[in-house]
Amino acid sequence: MVTNRFEAGPQVAIRINGKTYFANGEGYALNIQENPSVRFAKDPITNKIIDKADAVSYADASGRILYFESDMTFDRFVGLASSETLYGYSR
Repeated sequence: MVTNRFEAGPQVAIRINGKTYFANGEGYALNIQENPSVRFAKDPITNKIIDKADAVSYADASGRILYFESDMTFDRFVGLASSETLYGYSR
Protein backbone atom coordinates (compact mmCIF):
# COMPACT_ATOMS: atom_id res chain seq x y z
CA MET A 1 0.00 0.00 0.00
CA VAL A 2 2.77 2.42 0.82
CA THR A 3 4.55 2.21 -2.54
CA ASN A 4 1.44 1.62 -4.68
CA ARG A 5 3.34 -1.27 -6.28
CA PHE A 6 2.64 -4.98 -6.06
CA GLU A 7 5.48 -6.81 -4.37
CA ALA A 8 5.50 -10.56 -3.94
CA GLY A 9 6.18 -11.81 -0.46
CA PRO A 10 4.56 -11.90 2.93
CA GLN A 11 2.24 -9.09 3.88
CA VAL A 12 1.95 -7.53 7.33
CA ALA A 13 -1.60 -6.59 8.39
CA ILE A 14 -1.93 -3.35 10.35
CA ARG A 15 -5.16 -2.45 12.18
CA ILE A 16 -5.80 1.28 12.54
CA ASN A 17 -9.13 2.69 13.73
CA GLY A 18 -10.94 -0.56 12.90
CA LYS A 19 -9.54 -0.79 9.35
CA THR A 20 -6.93 -3.19 8.00
CA TYR A 21 -4.01 -2.03 5.87
CA PHE A 22 -1.31 -4.25 4.38
CA ALA A 23 2.41 -3.65 4.06
CA ASN A 24 5.40 -5.49 2.64
CA GLY A 25 7.40 -5.72 5.83
CA GLU A 26 7.78 -4.00 9.16
CA GLY A 27 9.38 -0.84 7.75
CA TYR A 28 6.38 -0.15 5.53
CA ALA A 29 4.04 -1.09 8.38
CA LEU A 30 5.61 1.58 10.55
CA ASN A 31 5.21 4.11 7.73
CA ILE A 32 1.48 3.32 7.46
CA GLN A 33 1.08 3.80 11.21
CA GLU A 34 3.01 7.07 11.37
CA ASN A 35 2.06 8.67 8.05
CA PRO A 36 -1.72 8.84 7.51
CA SER A 37 -1.33 10.22 3.97
CA VAL A 38 -0.12 6.84 2.64
CA ARG A 39 -3.48 5.32 3.65
CA PHE A 40 -5.28 7.27 0.94
CA ALA A 41 -5.34 7.28 -2.86
CA LYS A 42 -7.23 8.98 -5.67
CA ASP A 43 -9.80 6.97 -7.65
CA PRO A 44 -8.68 7.42 -11.29
CA ILE A 45 -12.29 7.62 -12.51
CA THR A 46 -13.95 9.93 -9.97
CA ASN A 47 -10.81 11.71 -8.70
CA LYS A 48 -12.14 11.28 -5.15
CA ILE A 49 -9.67 10.67 -2.35
CA ILE A 50 -10.44 7.25 -0.86
CA ASP A 51 -9.18 5.18 2.04
CA LYS A 52 -7.11 2.28 0.68
CA ALA A 53 -8.54 -0.06 3.33
CA ASP A 54 -12.02 0.44 1.83
CA ALA A 55 -10.97 0.48 -1.81
CA VAL A 56 -11.23 -1.99 -4.65
CA SER A 57 -7.64 -2.48 -5.76
CA TYR A 58 -6.21 -3.58 -9.08
CA ALA A 59 -2.58 -4.37 -9.93
CA ASP A 60 -1.68 -4.07 -13.59
CA ALA A 61 0.95 -6.21 -15.32
CA SER A 62 3.70 -3.72 -14.47
CA GLY A 63 2.89 -4.04 -10.74
CA ARG A 64 1.28 -0.60 -10.38
CA ILE A 65 -1.70 -0.67 -8.01
CA LEU A 66 -4.77 1.45 -8.66
CA TYR A 67 -7.47 2.05 -6.05
CA PHE A 68 -11.18 2.50 -6.78
CA GLU A 69 -13.98 3.68 -4.52
CA SER A 70 -16.32 0.89 -5.71
CA ASP A 71 -16.78 -2.02 -8.08
CA MET A 72 -18.74 0.38 -10.28
CA THR A 73 -15.81 2.76 -10.78
CA PHE A 74 -13.48 -0.19 -11.38
CA ASP A 75 -15.90 -1.49 -14.05
CA ARG A 76 -15.97 1.97 -15.65
CA PHE A 77 -12.16 1.95 -15.73
CA VAL A 78 -12.13 -1.46 -17.43
CA GLY A 79 -14.77 -0.26 -19.92
CA LEU A 80 -12.61 2.73 -20.90
CA ALA A 81 -9.39 0.78 -21.22
CA SER A 82 -8.01 -0.95 -24.27
CA SER A 83 -6.34 -4.34 -24.26
CA GLU A 84 -2.97 -2.55 -24.26
CA THR A 85 -3.73 -0.59 -21.10
CA LEU A 86 -5.22 -3.58 -19.30
CA TYR A 87 -2.51 -6.08 -20.15
CA GLY A 88 -2.68 -8.80 -17.56
CA TYR A 89 -6.23 -7.95 -16.51
CA SER A 90 -8.23 -10.81 -15.07
CA ARG A 91 -11.26 -10.91 -12.88
